[in-house]
Amino acid sequence: MKRRNYKGRELLPLAVSDAARAGDADAAEQVLRYYEGYINKLGRFTTKAAVSTPAWTST
Repeated sequence: MKRRNYKGRELLPLAVSDAARAGDADAAEQVLRYYEGYINKLGRFTTKAAVSTPAWTST
């Protein structure tokens, strides 16, 4: 069977995703490593909500 890829990168197998959802720690680690670049990219952005007054405080 041909391995699928997206933009030259091999996709995460569905079995790994299912195992992570079922609680397999090794599979969850593999999912985190797969999406590490995306997670890091999102972590660089500051949203307006992050710098404004939190909703749970009284103004």
